[in-house]
Amino acid sequence: MAYQDIEESRMYERAERLADQVWDVVISWRPLAQDTVGKQLAKAVDSIGANIAESNGRFHPRDVINFLYYARGSLKETRYWLRRAIRRSLITQEQFDPWVNELTQLAKEINAYVGFQRKRIVKEPRTLYTVSTHPTNQPPTQPTNQLTTHLTTAQQTNNSWLCVGLDPVVERLPQSVLASDDPLLTFGRAIVEATADLVCAYKPNLGFWLAEGPTGLRALQSLIAEIPDHLPVILDGKFNDVGHTAAAYARAAFEMLGVDAVTANPYLGLDALRPFLAGEEHGVFLLARTSNPSAPDLQNLLVRWPERAGDGNSHPSPPPRGEGNSP
Repeated sequence: MAYQDIEESRMYERAERLADQVWDVVISWRPLAQDTVGKQLAKAVDSIGANIAESNGRFHPRDVINFLYYARGSLKETRYWLRRAIRRSLITQEQFDPWVNELTQLAKEINAYVGFQRKRIVKEPRTLYTVSTHPTNQPPTQPTNQLTTHLTTAQQTNNSWLCVGLDPVVERLPQSVLASDDPLLTFGRAIVEATADLVCAYKPNLGFWLAEGPTGLRALQSLIAEIPDHLPVILDGKFNDVGHTAAAYARAAFEMLGVDAVTANPYLGLDALRPFLAGEEHGVFLLARTSNPSAPDLQNLLVRWPERAGDGNSHPSPPPRGEGNSP
């Protein structure tokens, strides 16, 4: 959702309200508690709203997102100090539970706003050819779309060619994760936070998230919004359907979930892949060979007219029966 004035948004009002509620309690504590837990808690909860407000003063969406990330970090810190406060009998369970629920809702609103800002990012002009400063007689390199540039930059930044899968299996999650408010998001977030400086991309497998219904899809959307912008997200869906259905899949992947690329099965031909290639900032990784036991049943079969799968062929399917050599 686009907020015309951040101070009128539900997200900002929630942050302000929570900060005031916490302050009203902290000022009644004993001096020692105020000087230790109290100061840290008040500072952390105030920083949530302050960073949200700061984001509204930034022009470029990437700058806005950075301050929203700071707000989310302050939110996590607030959770920590609330746990210390209840552990040390400074607040009651009746105070703790509503505040934690408010933080959970606030986190969802921040994540949604991050997702909105990601869509606002103005894409850089497409780089068609790599230009050398030393002219040669060699032909220009192949066109490079923005996804390739995005991925190459991530590889160079982290010195990594590692793509990490995000495939949660609920029954295998640790008890500490299952006890959280949103186990799927907690699981994915922990992996991203631990590996963001070690990878060049993330690849969530859509099936594992779909298996958990609407909860899984919401968690996936929130997780994608939290992944640092310089790291591409590849949605592993192995999409494979006719053009108009493929267009719907592309819209769900790129517009709803906000990923940078998808995996697809090329079995239906080029027209089923075109919807995923309509935007210069997106891309497709094609399924070529699988490792499952029954893969050879089809994948080892001899292909007739193999030249018809060549690059640039406008009619990749076999000719109608009667043309050419009959099988």
